[in-house]
Amino acid sequence: MTLRLGLRWKILLLAVLAPVALGLAALTVVNHRVSAHVRTTIDEDLTRSARVCEALIQARAKALESAARVVAQDPRFLSVMALAGSSSDRQVRATVAGVARDFNLIARADLFEAFDAHGRLVASIGHDASDAARRGSTLQASRASGSATGLLVQGDGLLQVAAVQVVAGGRRVGTLLVGLRVGTALAAELGRLTRSQVSFPIGDPLAARPAPAPRGVVEVASDGRRSLTLSDALPGADAATPARYLLRRALDQEMAFLGVIQSELVGLALIILLAAVGVGLMVTMAITRPVGDLVRAAEAMERGDYDSPLTARGRDELGYLAQRFRDMRQHERDYVSSLEAVARLKSDFITVASHEMRTPVTLIKAYGELLGDGRLGPVTAEQRRALEVIQQSADVMVRITNDAESMAELQGERPHLQLVEVDLGAVVQDGVGAAKADAPGRRVPIAVRLDARLGRMPVDAARLAQAIAHLVRNAIRFTPDEGSVDVSARREAGALVVAVCDTGVGVPEERQAHLFRAAFLLSDAMNHHSSSRLEFNSAGLGLGLPIARGIVEAHGGTIAVWSRPGEGSTFTIRIPEPKDAGAARAA
Repeated sequence: MTLRLGLRWKILLLAVLAPVALGLAALTVVNHRVSAHVRTTIDEDLTRSARVCEALIQARAKALESAARVVAQDPRFLSVMALAGSSSDRQVRATVAGVARDFNLIARADLFEAFDAHGRLVASIGHDASDAARRGSTLQASRASGSATGLLVQGDGLLQVAAVQVVAGGRRVGTLLVGLRVGTALAAELGRLTRSQVSFPIGDPLAARPAPAPRGVVEVASDGRRSLTLSDALPGADAATPARYLLRRALDQEMAFLGVIQSELVGLALIILLAAVGVGLMVTMAITRPVGDLVRAAEAMERGDYDSPLTARGRDELGYLAQRFRDMRQHERDYVSSLEAVARLKSDFITVASHEMRTPVTLIKAYGELLGDGRLGPVTAEQRRALEVIQQSADVMVRITNDAESMAELQGERPHLQLVEVDLGAVVQDGVGAAKADAPGRRVPIAVRLDARLGRMPVDAARLAQAIAHLVRNAIRFTPDEGSVDVSARREAGALVVAVCDTGVGVPEERQAHLFRAAFLLSDAMNHHSSSRLEFNSAGLGLGLPIARGIVEAHGGTIAVWSRPGEGSTFTIRIPEPKDAGAARAA
């Protein structure tokens, strides 16, 4: 016996089972990710604490250097240092020591030493004294730049020192060296700010351990306890002074809250899962059917069917949405019908108007030619120039009439083509010649390159020449004088390919997709001015490119554009050879 489940039961099972499976998978992934994230966060926090330590130690060095500068520039200290001609004079040494002791009551330095101009110790005040062999590099550095900071190792202790040159009357009279201990007091202060255990070992206690994390963060186990430890060089340390700082944090304490988070995540996930299942059941029962009806009705309306049934008729939001959709669908039906009627009226009007304009324009051209030839009486030079303007304007009227009629035909329905096997090279030359005739006075050379294998193909010669002429006119119009237009034609995989390339102003990329739409090109009609001679960058009616596209597509072909502002444009026509023409030629 085969159990058959209806669609509703399938949806219900999926709505329940899918959240359960996803919830279990999510819990597993979250647990892994949270554990990894917590460890990474602790490592990063310890690294940030290391940066805080370094910044505070550097700030301490700057403050120490500033205090030494203040003392070195004090007039009283300068005077005693200037009088200290010899460090061997006991009286001078006692005087300098007394002044130094007074200043150190303010500076509160652990190391306070004064040296004469020759680098000999004059006075040493404070709890600590520097080692002559170790202080030399710091003193030497201060002579070069006026001041210097560094570290001194004194036995098993460490001093942060600053050396400042004492200058009186533009002459160096000595050097002041002050220092503070880097010990338990500083470690306690830094530990309080960084929530870590801080110490300052000499050398690297972690040199033998791997350091996979940034800045040397490693995990150390001792007496059953785990801790994260980071060791790095103290600011100012060098090869001669291998001083380091060490930060430790108990990993067990840092990770203790992870278990709490995991238990809370499990409880929260169960609550969300139950809520999602309940909401899923309600949504499946109450929304799926009316929403599906709306989707199907929208798809039917897209195909032109405005009568697809809608079952939602309640007084809730879905019922209101269905009613609004019915109203919108009816409005859309009426609007589309009115647009179709307007489009038919517009096309009929343009066709009739174009046809009616041909007779008066033809008469104007005929009588203009008669007057110009002198057959209706003598004509002065000024009258002849006026007649030439009339003829040019009549030619523009004829072209506008033809374009408008072509556009109306193309927008109405697929035009009827008179396909006759013709010489394709001659068609291309006719199109280029028609465009050249409309550009007298323009200094834009047009090069025509025809493939020797171009041959013959069934096309509507007049229409295709018209399309090519529009592309060439467009290229001339937007190419400055001394630029160039290149027209090439070839056969490619049995298709005719015509490319019109220019060195003109180009078209921005955002406008290229709209070039062949008449509605886009005519949208700025209020700023339009007619151009009869294809002046550079002038505006025409904007029908040329849409007409060219319509003619090409009527032949079953495509038209494409490549353009870049400032580099020019390339319009490419591709018209496939009719299948019956190729078969007939093969026979």
